[in-house]
Amino acid sequence: MMIYVSGKITGDKNYKQKFEKAANKLISFGYDVFNPAILPNGLEYEQYMQIDFLALSFCQGIYLLDDWEQSSGAKRELEEAKRLGLKVITEDDFMYSDTLVQICNDTENIIESDADQDFEDKVYDKRLQKITNMVRTAAFFHDLGKTKEENFEMLCKDIPENERDFSSRNS
Repeated sequence: MMIYVSGKITGDKNYKQKFEKAANKLISFGYDVFNPAILPNGLEYEQYMQIDFLALSFCQGIYLLDDWEQSSGAKRELEEAKRLGLKVITEDDFMYSDTLVQICNDTENIIESDADQDFEDKVYDKRLQKITNMVRTAAFFHDLGKTKEENFEMLCKDIPENERDFSSRNS
């Protein structure tokens, strides 16, 4: 899926870094990305918009940065994306995946920080690490074409039934 990144450029001196960060995030989740912030300087505003609209015609989705509403160009890009029937994606759509990845990172930090464990805790931690790896993998395969509920169902299907009970350290 090719995704077009849209947000405020005019008046934002850090727009290149902001767009690059968003593009890298999308790439890390397996998407192809068109990043308009890489276009060269020196064109007129309407020339940039023509290029942007052409690029949108080759995309399947538009990714709206949080500041998109502050940009007349991003608003126009969104209207064009809607006209083309593209999937509209916001930074909030990644909250699910970002949260899961952060939980995985925090869990690993807790496991690593507890060096004085008995055998039972080590077995539990190995099990927890295995599940953490499955959740992280599922988070990276988050499908923006599906709802949050559908993605959560896919995550649950990837975790074996016997690994879903976290209440017991002896499972």
